Amino acid sequence: MSVVAVGKAKAWGTTTAVMALANVWPPERRLVVAECDPAGGDLAPRYGLPLEPGLMSLAATARRELSVATVEANTQTLPGGLAVVVSPPGAEQARAALSPIAGRLADAMRAEPDYDVLADCGRLDPSSPAVELARSAALTVLVARATLEEIAHVAVRVDALRASGCEVVVVLVEDEPHLGGARPYRADEVAAVVGAEVVGTLAHDPPGAALLAGRRTGGRALQRCGLIRSARVVAAALVARLPNSEAHEARAERTPAWRPSAPATAATPPLRART
Repeated sequence: MSVVAVGKAKAWGTTTAVMALANVWPPERRLVVAECDPAGGDLAPRYGLPLEPGLMSLAATARRELSVATVEANTQTLPGGLAVVVSPPGAEQARAALSPIAGRLADAMRAEPDYDVLADCGRLDPSSPAVELARSAALTVLVARATLEEIAHVAVRVDALRASGCEVVVVLVEDEPHLGGARPYRADEVAAVVGAEVVGTLAHDPPGAALLAGRRTGGRALQRCGLIRSARVVAAALVARLPNSEAHEARAERTPAWRPSAPATAATPPLRART
């Protein structure tokens, strides 16, 4: 089992990214989505689910045993069949449940091949207990918009996570359209500044995000929307980097999927690559 910790450095939410990736994760690999954001979870209120089984009951069970079997026993199933470990929406309860197990969760899940966990870690700041999960994960993904401010925050987080032993990659999110249609920074520019590979981009697609969250209906429309189409490319790039993936050895030959729609303009501040 490979754990992919998905977090952010500052602004953009990770739940939409995790659910989009889960929607297109390879069907031959069993998948669990685990809400590991100490700020609280969204899935239980969104889908009208009880809080248990979930992260709280998993934490209680983990006092005796923490294994793939105990994780499975504390999942619920969303419409469509996705297995999820839901977290309480309150930050106090979520942090209390996550803190004692975060450092052990990824280690306990490595026993089962071709079984993955997408862990929604929220903001991976130094005080977050989810950082302990990221340290043990097979891969840590930072999701960010390609803006000057977010790139600065991502660069700091990459340094801190790398110092903790994390393998870190970045997924960009298209920013809202700028005047003139310009996109501020290319993926290679971002990668040079933050010191981590940019493996792809998720489309800026509010209607698609609403479909994904169940606020609009239309199963076929969801699969055709820009968010899901872009998530397919990102998911394939992430799976190729997992230790038990057939494409793991060849991942260095892959090229970033993200490309800007227009070059930086003269009004865009230059990024300074690391030396």
